[in-house]
Amino acid sequence: MKKSFLFFLAVAVFAVVTGCEEKIVSETPPEITFDATEITIPGAGGQCEFVYSIENPVADGKLTANSEDGWMTDFTVASDTMVTFVAEPNESGADRNGLITLKYTYGVDGEVTADVKVSQGVAGAAPEIELGAAPSIPAEGGDFELTYEIINPAADGKVSAASEADWLTLNADNSGVIAITAAANTGDERTAEISVVYEYGDGRIETAAEVTQAAAGQTGSYDYEYKMSYFNGTYYGQEYDVNYNYYTWISDKDFDADGYQQNGGTYYLFDIFAAAAPEDENNPLPPAGTYALSSGSGVVEDMTFSWDYSCGTSIGEDGEYVFDTYFDTGTLTIAYEGGNIVMDAVLTDEDGKIHHVSYTGEAVYDVVGGSAGGDDVLGQDLDIEADNAVAVYVADDGDVMEVTIQFTDMAIEGGYATPPGSILNIDMYMPYNESGELATGTYTVSDSYETNTLFPGGKSVDIYGYESLVGTYAAYCPDYYTELIGLITGGTMTVEGDAVSGYDITCTFTTDNGYSVDCSYSGSLEIQGIPGPYSTLEEDYTLNLDGAEGSAVFYGDYYETGGGNWAIKLFPTTGEDGFMTEIVCEAITFEDGISSGTYKPIEYGYLYPGNYATGYMNFTSGQIYGTNYLGGFDNQGYVSEFAPAMSGDLNITNNGDGTYAISFSFIDDLGYTWDGSWEGRLSLEDQSFGGAMAPVRSSVNTFRDTNPFVSVDKVEMVNNLPIKAATLQPNSRLFKNSASAR
Repeated sequence: MKKSFLFFLAVAVFAVVTGCEEKIVSETPPEITFDATEITIPGAGGQCEFVYSIENPVADGKLTANSEDGWMTDFTVASDTMVTFVAEPNESGADRNGLITLKYTYGVDGEVTADVKVSQGVAGAAPEIELGAAPSIPAEGGDFELTYEIINPAADGKVSAASEADWLTLNADNSGVIAITAAANTGDERTAEISVVYEYGDGRIETAAEVTQAAAGQTGSYDYEYKMSYFNGTYYGQEYDVNYNYYTWISDKDFDADGYQQNGGTYYLFDIFAAAAPEDENNPLPPAGTYALSSGSGVVEDMTFSWDYSCGTSIGEDGEYVFDTYFDTGTLTIAYEGGNIVMDAVLTDEDGKIHHVSYTGEAVYDVVGGSAGGDDVLGQDLDIEADNAVAVYVADDGDVMEVTIQFTDMAIEGGYATPPGSILNIDMYMPYNESGELATGTYTVSDSYETNTLFPGGKSVDIYGYESLVGTYAAYCPDYYTELIGLITGGTMTVEGDAVSGYDITCTFTTDNGYSVDCSYSGSLEIQGIPGPYSTLEEDYTLNLDGAEGSAVFYGDYYETGGGNWAIKLFPTTGEDGFMTEIVCEAITFEDGISSGTYKPIEYGYLYPGNYATGYMNFTSGQIYGTNYLGGFDNQGYVSEFAPAMSGDLNITNNGDGTYAISFSFIDDLGYTWDGSWEGRLSLEDQSFGGAMAPVRSSVNTFRDTNPFVSVDKVEMVNNLPIKAATLQPNSRLFKNSASAR
């Protein structure tokens, strides 16, 4: 049976914490840091260097450097901040990439490592300057960037930038970027030329980019300009940071009755953070002032709107997107006039397009936030006489099955629990039962993962510092906007009866702050979503992949097993079928591509080099993962036919020119064989974000059988069961008019 990644994560985290206790010799361990984790060296080779630093150094610490790439040798730690090495001339005729590993050892067995990527051009090739797109500058000016890349750099090369325009200030100190500061324009539209010069040895090359600034007050000076009429906001308090969070939509067409964006509408989301508390907690409003787009992922500083969530979407009347984008730079100004909020934003999107969007009108935020760090704490005893219950399969290891049960005394309307009332969430481990029957007996609160135990309540923190509830806990909801949480740390649950006559379940618990939580339930209860065969095949099948387009996304050493993790898909164009797989290959860097070889299946757990993930479905959510045949595509790209790969071989050949040959023969979960082959160019995308700490990890594609299959984070949290209303889960942001982080 497929064991969920979440189950493994809990065990892995415990193992890492235990291991670190033996090695760390101070409360704050050393860390190797760099000005840049990727360097470019001349094709002619020679003496090269790069800068590093050690955070929290130890008295007996020692740094060494080496590379498995034979064309880099003679590594020397020249000082406390510099490493030098010698690179051979690159006479291969093509650019090449390598990796340098720094190791810092200390104490008895303390050790930390870090990698520097190295790119080397071709020996003898002349340097070239490759400029990125020139920014469009609005009338109010501001800070902008012109990116560049030096092809075939020289050892002594230096970049400078200049312009005759006195309204531009340029800075070329940071490699790869010309920083531009433009003064406000009080007159007509104006243009200026920026000259970028690269000087090396006796050589000098130059190129130029032209920038345009809109006229003062000029209409139509932006790529997109909207005056909005609708406001939708949610106030999360300090739930996502020590700063206060205002999740704010403005649009020219309201969301529909079910909370979805409509055709013909344009929608902008500003995920606003401010350090100052709102003047009126019952009617919270963000402070007046100018907010800047935050500097990167996870950054939610005072007077910013987050880089992760803030975005814009415009949908044509035909349902096609005019744009659907996040932003690279931008400012948002908020003022208050006559009881109305006045919002005005100028934004530059990922494609360099300039957006000007404004709103003047009433602003009312739905209040769902609590104190810093998440939900408010339960401060009373609870006695729950549950009228409704639901049980859902989470994971298993073959013998032990993890099940989530939720009990509530609230009324159920439209599939959601309606306050006031309580919910008790049980994280239960029992003997595996494929029929969906509960195992009777007494369960105790324990973190042992053994049968007849309930995992204690707690909070899980993701890469952004956001918390979500896990384990066994109670939630008291006096109204739609309040959720008081009690983490269960002790007590028992007794299950009597059977699936035919019904169960009698009694819970007697204590919370982490000493309150009692009692619950009783009598009635039927069946465990939903237990995995089983999901193949739609009725006989052996050979895939028709004629003309299929291939793509692959790289997630680095996601599983920390020493290989490169890739999610590959083949999407049909002229043929009928598609294919998806997830593998770990020997090559560890994005630049090396996907390693040639024959990949073998795993049953459950982490992928190691040479493995592919067998196909599996989350029967609760209807999401499909791993290696699967895909067919029955409709005109929106959804599928109604599929089959998992449970065994068999996957063969991949890297042709070395950007093209790959893929062939396979698999057995599905009904015993049918499905096979096929394809050869062509894969579109490769790097989403490693630092390996195992990748913040957003999506399934390979979006599918639909009778229900939509949606893209999800790699690490799934089963915390939105049908009985629990989305309004009671602000941590997950599962509102229909929400946006996923990029």
